[in-house]
Amino acid sequence: MLVNEFDHDPEAVDLFRDNYLEVGQRGADPVRYPYAFVAPSNTGIPSGHDLNNDGSVGGGDDAFGFGLFPGQYGMVVYSKYPILTRHVRTFQRFRWRDMPGALLSDDPATARPADWYSRAEKAVVRLSSKSHWDVPVLVGRRVVHFLVSHPTPPTFDGPEDRNGRRNHDEIRFWADYVRGGRHAAYIYDDRGRRGGLPRGATFVVAGDQNADPHDGDSVASAIEQLLDHPLVDDRRPPRSRGRRRGGGPAGRGERRPRGRPGARHRRLRGRRARQPPGRLRAAVEAADRDRAVRRLLAHHRPPAGPAHRGLPVPDVGPPVGVGGPADQVKMLTPPGPTRRPTTIRTMPHRSSPRNRLKIPEITSTTARIHRMKASIVHSLSS
Repeated sequence: MLVNEFDHDPEAVDLFRDNYLEVGQRGADPVRYPYAFVAPSNTGIPSGHDLNNDGSVGGGDDAFGFGLFPGQYGMVVYSKYPILTRHVRTFQRFRWRDMPGALLSDDPATARPADWYSRAEKAVVRLSSKSHWDVPVLVGRRVVHFLVSHPTPPTFDGPEDRNGRRNHDEIRFWADYVRGGRHAAYIYDDRGRRGGLPRGATFVVAGDQNADPHDGDSVASAIEQLLDHPLVDDRRPPRSRGRRRGGGPAGRGERRPRGRPGARHRRLRGRRARQPPGRLRAAVEAADRDRAVRRLLAHHRPPAGPAHRGLPVPDVGPPVGVGGPADQVKMLTPPGPTRRPTTIRTMPHRSSPRNRLKIPEITSTTARIHRMKASIVHSLSS
């Protein structure tokens, strides 16, 4: 299970699991995920440059990824199956300019192409607004690569469209990665290893891609880079009653969505849009065409029943945990046998402290906040 917008704090990973996931909520059964993976995010890390060209350096817009403190809006992966942490690849520090044909932002006030960033800025600007992770999971005897990310929304910018272009290339990264070979030869991870997935690898791409194939403000064909990929099977996108209800009719001032209701799940309002785009399929769950991945499901609780009762209803989109990307549950049927890796290290539950993988923290300022929130949730549930 991928949780987007989870502030990077390794201690909070256990707190959320112990005090929420593994505690029955409003009559629902607890969910147990003995394995987890978390790593730093680009959000909130100062770049030292004026990336939004407003004449000053500092703040969320000038960070490598938008955030008010390091690790805000990060990610975490929970798993019921062992995570092969020694084989995880992260691409947090991959530079945007190192992608061939990158859609680097362009200053429309000048005649030069791709000149929004200075030469010094291009040398440090990173592609991932959060990060890209290749998390290998041992399902039965088959290794499934869980490819997760959270590209920036294609809004909250100006005519230079720096977020829309970055969103496009963050999605393209996975399209090149799963193709492998010469298409992924330019890719390098945070350890310096180059290349993409090996040929024949089994994978699942998941995350809030902030791009819809029919609606919204994303760059044309941004998400189609994945949905129409020859190695990706999106013929039957995950649908559910909860997602259908969460993606209901357009509200006042919204454009009528063209996508199927069961595949939409959230509202996203764009700064450049003349009208709000309405409900979008912003999150994507797509598997490869290998029959080893027998079942891929996205569960969205419908707005009824014990799991929904009592949750606050915001004025934009469905409640968090009801019909939004944070509520996606990936289920994989164990595939057939394959060769077992020789070395396996995982990040198990705290019940096995001697085998625990220690991950360096980039911030601890939010630990107390997470503990207070977890305590409140536990009190409400009991």
